[in-house]
Amino acid sequence: MNFFQRRKILKSTNAYDLIPVSRIKHKIEEDGNVTVLVPKFSNEKISNFMLGRRGKFISIHLDETGSFVWLQIDGIKTIRDISENLKEHFGETLEQSGIRVNKFMTRLYDERYITFRQLEVPKK
Repeated sequence: MNFFQRRKILKSTNAYDLIPVSRIKHKIEEDGNVTVLVPKFSNEKISNFMLGRRGKFISIHLDETGSFVWLQIDGIKTIRDISENLKEHFGETLEQSGIRVNKFMTRLYDERYITFRQLEVPKK
């Protein structure tokens, strides 16, 4: 799907109705926070050649809120569901949970860590 098709879908859809899907791996640390593992190279052969035994991933450590949101991304829940779960989990401390989750998802999408179910091309 090209840029203009994705843009048309994203402009015509309410942001809270989008369903995020993770594109990269993560690991859960001992303290319960999530570390997102971003590959340094997309091609496995180039990665092995360039890096050898060195780490093949860039680690991005998320805080408690970011970890909770990341673990909610399962390809089923909408952004609205995730923001409601966030508000229930953290109580009244996050008054604008919908706005915060939306901004976080936008950032993850811009960095290509996630995509949205609505943008996936159906397999024939």
